[in-house]
Amino acid sequence: MQQPAWNNLTPDFRRQVATRNCLELAKLTPKVVTYQVPNKQLAVDWDHVILLKYCAGAGPQRHGTTIIWNAYAGFTRTDVTPRTLIDRVERSSPVTWLDMQAYTDASGGRGPLSYVLGQLQLIPIENKKTHYSWLNGRYLQTVNPYNLSKSGKQSLILLTTTNEILIQDSAKRLNEKWDIANKIRRIQQMNKEYNNELYGSHYLATVQVPADLRKFQIRVQTLLVAYVEKHLPVNWTATERDKIVDAARHNQPWPLDETGPAERTEWANI
Repeated sequence: MQQPAWNNLTPDFRRQVATRNCLELAKLTPKVVTYQVPNKQLAVDWDHVILLKYCAGAGPQRHGTTIIWNAYAGFTRTDVTPRTLIDRVERSSPVTWLDMQAYTDASGGRGPLSYVLGQLQLIPIENKKTHYSWLNGRYLQTVNPYNLSKSGKQSLILLTTTNEILIQDSAKRLNEKWDIANKIRRIQQMNKEYNNELYGSHYLATVQVPADLRKFQIRVQTLLVAYVEKHLPVNWTATERDKIVDAARHNQPWPLDETGPAERTEWANI
């Protein structure tokens, strides 16, 4: 019986990976994926995403493409970058990139940021000139160094699906990222439990904020204030304030002219 995880690969490439039950990520290219969905028609099953592979673009695909590996549907390619797909999740979820920076800081991690939303734990791997591929920590079982005698760093990953994947990245770095992603998930779970207790209790004074959750909450506020203070202009209109808040929440570049708006004779209504 063929594993559904290898669906939508060319026959030759599927035989290669099925023989060893191992995917060499460097050999996974758009040419070996037979199923393509245009960006505007794509609906991602995030519950079962194992991997988002970034492929540098050329010609009309100059911005790059993504190969999505799904545990049940197999492989799909589409004409946008992985970060674009993740940003869509971030824009529609309660967990923003600003939150992820605060979660990472509170967990003792460092950049580049992962994106964690419950069981979805997207960890950046294999940096390609500011673009990353992303591996879902939910499916990781073990991560070990591979071929230490060779130049460069490789990791052999055993997935919970019993498949293996070989990537060009450090096992030490990936294990650290995986550990931080799990810590972030635990803080998110604390937040859920805290809110359930807070809003379901008649004795609010007895509801205590866990230390790690409090650390995260304070860090979010600190990051938000620091973001605004760094670019504080003379005066803002209501529209400008809305742009600033939105940019800060989603960890985007400063949305206004760097010199700030011209001075006005009256403050805008708050």
